[in-house]
Amino acid sequence: MKAEIALPTAKAGSLTRLPAASNWRNGPATPLVQRQICGWPVWLKLEKENPAGSHKDRPTLLFVAFLLLHGWIGRKPMVLIISSSGNCARALAFYTTGLGVKLIVVTDALSPVEQIESLRAFPHVEVVVINDPDATGSHAIARKKFVEGFLKKHPNAVCVDQYSSSFFPRGYDSLVEEIEAQTPGTVSAIFMSAGTGATGLCLANFKIKKRRRWKLFLVDATSSALFGKPMGKRLNSGYGNGKPTSWTMLATPSIDAVIRVPDAAAIQTCRRLSQNDGLHLGASSGATVAAFEWLATNQPFEIPNFGFPVLICPDGGHLYSSTVYNDQFLRDHGLNQLTNGKILTNSN
Repeated sequence: MKAEIALPTAKAGSLTRLPAASNWRNGPATPLVQRQICGWPVWLKLEKENPAGSHKDRPTLLFVAFLLLHGWIGRKPMVLIISSSGNCARALAFYTTGLGVKLIVVTDALSPVEQIESLRAFPHVEVVVINDPDATGSHAIARKKFVEGFLKKHPNAVCVDQYSSSFFPRGYDSLVEEIEAQTPGTVSAIFMSAGTGATGLCLANFKIKKRRRWKLFLVDATSSALFGKPMGKRLNSGYGNGKPTSWTMLATPSIDAVIRVPDAAAIQTCRRLSQNDGLHLGASSGATVAAFEWLATNQPFEIPNFGFPVLICPDGGHLYSSTVYNDQFLRDHGLNQLTNGKILTNSN
């Protein structure tokens, strides 16, 4: 049995003063729906049904609850800045509405126009769109430089760092608790888009602490730098990462495999699920389903033969109309004749 992965201590104070995830998260659980995929009965956890539209609601709500608990917001004006491709920023905008917060969102040209416009609709939000890609097409380095420069000019502003703040892995506790409460039987495997790695770290910690037998498969873009050298340029905002994070290094020993899915396969799966199954999902959700389909077809022995696999779908497709679900976008990027491309696995 591996030792539990230690979470870094929150710089702003102790997380132990917060109530358990099941207590501070008062809203209804997001749906868990069953589908047959490649002959397997699987359950899809639809995080798009969170109030702000994605799984990022969970850690963001925890962060805002912490600030409220300590009286750091709600009593006097405060400036927050966040580097985000969309979902985390939108959740932060949603949960800080009416709390006297000025929120600066640093995003980039890969973010769909729907994401940017949804952020600009919040009266307390200012959106900065960076267009300075590196060789892989990622704007992560340029976004980081902007945030650092802003903090030097505004020393009283607070940076919400979703790449290192311990609020983010801790915030997903409620997600695992809901899955286990909703699944009619034993969970055999969990598939989840890697994102920043925070969700994977939470799942890994939960698995070790509770001594669960399910396997953990993380899904990442082939163009992502999260688990290794990127292969090709990124097309989809919010799917893949421009840099490694501390979360991935901490979680890697408990990950059974990383499945790297090309953008083309993620997009193709999204469009097929929307047309054939009525599931309108975002790019990372499509990639998660594509990863399961590949494993079930090519290496079915890797999926335990007890219980049910669960696929966590981080967000919906309504903010990807100009990219994933736009024919012109596909033609512009040479994807008008979609093929699945090569899916890779990095087993532990």
